[in-house]
Amino acid sequence: MSLRPLGLLIAAPIEILLGIFYGYNGIREIIEAVGSSSSQILILGIVHIFLSIALLTGGVGLLMIKRWGRTLSLIVAVLFILYDVFSLVGILVFESPAYIKSVAPLLPIKAVLLGLFVAILYYLTRPSVRAVFGILMVILLFTACTKVKEEAVRLPAVAGSFYPADPNELRKMIQGFLNAAKKPEPEGDLVALLVPHAGYMYSGLVAAYSYKLLEGADWDTVVIIGASHRPSPFVMKGWFSVVPEGGFETPLGMVEIDSRTARYILEGGGRFTADAASHLMEHSIEVQLPFLQVLLRGFKLVPILVGRAKYSDIEEGARVIARALKGKKTLLIASSDLSHYPADDAARKSDAGVLDALKSLDPARFRETCSLAVKKGIPGLEVAVCGEDAILLTLLTSIALGTNRAQILFYANSHDAGGAPEAVVGYGAMAFYKGRPARQGKEEALEPISPKGQKMLLSLARETISSYLTHKKLPALKGYEVKELIRPLGVFVTLRKGGNLRGCIGNLVGGQPLYKSVRDMAVAAAIEDPRFPPVAASELKDISIEISVLSPIRRIDDVKEIVLGKHGVIIREGGRSGLFLPQVADETGWDLQRFLNEICTQKAGLPTECWKDKEAEVSVFTVQVFEESQR
Repeated sequence: MSLRPLGLLIAAPIEILLGIFYGYNGIREIIEAVGSSSSQILILGIVHIFLSIALLTGGVGLLMIKRWGRTLSLIVAVLFILYDVFSLVGILVFESPAYIKSVAPLLPIKAVLLGLFVAILYYLTRPSVRAVFGILMVILLFTACTKVKEEAVRLPAVAGSFYPADPNELRKMIQGFLNAAKKPEPEGDLVALLVPHAGYMYSGLVAAYSYKLLEGADWDTVVIIGASHRPSPFVMKGWFSVVPEGGFETPLGMVEIDSRTARYILEGGGRFTADAASHLMEHSIEVQLPFLQVLLRGFKLVPILVGRAKYSDIEEGARVIARALKGKKTLLIASSDLSHYPADDAARKSDAGVLDALKSLDPARFRETCSLAVKKGIPGLEVAVCGEDAILLTLLTSIALGTNRAQILFYANSHDAGGAPEAVVGYGAMAFYKGRPARQGKEEALEPISPKGQKMLLSLARETISSYLTHKKLPALKGYEVKELIRPLGVFVTLRKGGNLRGCIGNLVGGQPLYKSVRDMAVAAAIEDPRFPPVAASELKDISIEISVLSPIRRIDDVKEIVLGKHGVIIREGGRSGLFLPQVADETGWDLQRFLNEICTQKAGLPTECWKDKEAEVSVFTVQVFEESQR
């Protein structure tokens, strides 16, 4: 049997499969471009549709054993191979040689298919054409067979431009900024920082005000959520790009990726994707690392890049990250600058509004402030915040982890560092805390929730759990904007099945309206309590819900002030804390000493009778408890 017809019959299906693959991608990209108004994605989709049509036409021509089909197939094959080659050459010239290591895992399937296709066509052409195909095949095989280390190290992309490439000079510059910055009085346990990411000559001092809080601190992992400034296939499509393994190198050494936490995030749902390529030339995460390397020892990194994303995806992403970080000694950093290119005076007004909105810990207010700043038509203002979604993801994650207070540490813009006043970039430093310092003094009465409000919150908790367990979505929040339900109060949601505890999660001081805290804590109680397996949708009908709304927290000097059954108690010492709600005393029948001892050992992981230590801080609160009928 002649090899020519056999080769054509083998090559044709491969070409048709490639055509279907690119056609499918092209249609998805065009649909997404229409929804997001992205011209870049639209152009990419049109190109893929065009190539798909060419591949399908050539494949059909090969099946019909037509000369034009073979000719078209040869042209398309050459175009595809040249596309890959020029992509690699372009990256080598304009980007980073490390790109080959990062993108090679994405190419083998396409490369093997094209390799088979070209190999067959090689034997169907005239001898004079075979030399050209031989060269292209060698290049293609190089692309497909490049071995990639899973634990590749990302090389510094902006050393020598954004900051000094010389280690000694870099360390000296950072130390100078830290010496010039004043250390603020912390307002609680640090959860997250906002840090700018411009060149050090412009924003280094502002960054130092945030990092000053880390002097003498010890963190196991730092999660940096950075704003993406470069077009990337994943980031442009609203994905959150995570580097799952390896490390980031700077002139001060290599920072290892916390692969366990990164994998937990990637496997936790939401729009997270393992994507090292998007990070290669992006500076927003890289510029934070030298400061951290000077101040911390032995920390690991989880880098996450964010472009423009749907708010619902950001909310879900925050829940995923928060679940991954529960119980870990982890610091969050939002890497973002503020206003871009208005005049100095206008920038200060715009940036003050944005920082004040962030301080309120109200995501909706922050989004609205950013949007209104742009709509005002301020001359030169392109964006109010370059990393709005990166900040939102950090803010929502920190709130889920207990943040209830924010502190503006410092502000400046590029004009303060010698830049032109006509077009500036704003830089802000902020800290986000949990565990607001307890007030000493008289006990503050909690204004009770009305019976109608109680019913609304219990209904919301059940509807939320049901929706999340069934559809992995949260219900719309409509009709809850009433005075008693928008107070930023601490709240715990407790689940019981047959009278037995099935889950209990809460926060001490609400950093958002009460009804939103009830929604979030309801889901957390159902799926995040480490003492129990996640609640299944089928058992929800047998579960009763109890809500405990907390009064303001009050520190006490004498445990004799504690009234069992009335007071919930918090014990803090050495960065650890634990608490019991008031109803625990009634349920267990413990005396005061046993009650306090159990908080120390069971909840805080501290020695028995830690509450007697001079360094220990004991605080109390009261609650209003309301529940559904037992099921």
